[in-house]
Amino acid sequence: MVVIRAIFRLTVFVIAIAAIVIILGAGYWAFSNQTDEAAASISVGDASVARSPQNVEEFFLGLYLQAQSDKINTPVSNDPSPVPFTVDVG
Repeated sequence: MVVIRAIFRLTVFVIAIAAIVIILGAGYWAFSNQTDEAAASISVGDASVARSPQNVEEFFLGLYLQAQSDKINTPVSNDPSPVPFTVDVG
């Protein structure tokens, strides 16, 4: 019984490691084979900016922002008056 349990645990471990390797490999393949036509498009209000990510971090950040686009583009209030603000350096 102990041997069967050890074999089962080893099999589950190997399958989990194989799944992780396959997922990471597919992500790397998708990132490395990306063309300019598949550039990330970020829309803010009426403006849309399209550019290709330069590294893996930008790629995953773009995926996250695309997933959160509904929250990002939803106004905080119904008041249409503009609110001026400045962004300081640093």
